[in-house]
Amino acid sequence: MSNPTTHTDLSADDRRVLIQERAAKTRRARVIRGRAFFTVMTLAFLVAVLPLGSVLYTLISKGTGFISWSFFTTVPTQPSLIDQSAIGGISNAIVGTLLVIGMAAAMSIPVGVLVGLFLAERDTRPANILRSMVGVMTGLPSILFGIFSLVYIVSAMGGYSAFAGSLALAMMMLPVVARSSEESFRAVPSTLREAALALGARRSVVARSVIIPTRRRRRRYRRLRVRPLVLTDSEVILKNIIELGV
Repeated sequence: MSNPTTHTDLSADDRRVLIQERAAKTRRARVIRGRAFFTVMTLAFLVAVLPLGSVLYTLISKGTGFISWSFFTTVPTQPSLIDQSAIGGISNAIVGTLLVIGMAAAMSIPVGVLVGLFLAERDTRPANILRSMVGVMTGLPSILFGIFSLVYIVSAMGGYSAFAGSLALAMMMLPVVARSSEESFRAVPSTLREAALALGARRSVVARSVIIPTRRRRRRYRRLRVRPLVLTDSEVILKNIIELGV
């Protein structure tokens, strides 16, 4: 009885023909499965999009007639039996949003930049603990910040206010600003720090005259009245350090 032919006994052309024959046998099943999967995914997408499309259509069709200049410049009013369409505008919402965002940015951005600078320049135990806290705050749900502001700020002030809302928003923005600032300051080449420290400059001077201006390379450094710093502009860096006083 002869031994069956194995793949190793076949030539390259025979193996290629054999592979093509087996692929042709399974091609129909693979095409059917692929089309079925595509159909199911398309239906799932339509099921998810249809409610959103319905909401958008309702908002556009019924809300377009109310959009006008007075809608953005007047406050909400109570409709009456005579004029049920007298609903007023949203000027208070616009002003309140700008106020809350402005106050939150004024509180979170300076603190976040300083925290990011501290984390980028320090590798001590307190810095690592603070870095961990920033990471934890980044992953916290926004509702926790709102509850904190409601319990400790709103209750202490005796009512709702723009300050309470801006404080909650500032706490949400702070870890994002701190993490972004840290990554930005870490992008400054370490050779610039080492060169400034080798000249005897204090860390505060290095941060103020080397690190921060380097990240603002396209803006004129008005305090020292020199041209913007770039990553390879060592002459300007040395001039900044000398003028600030080592």
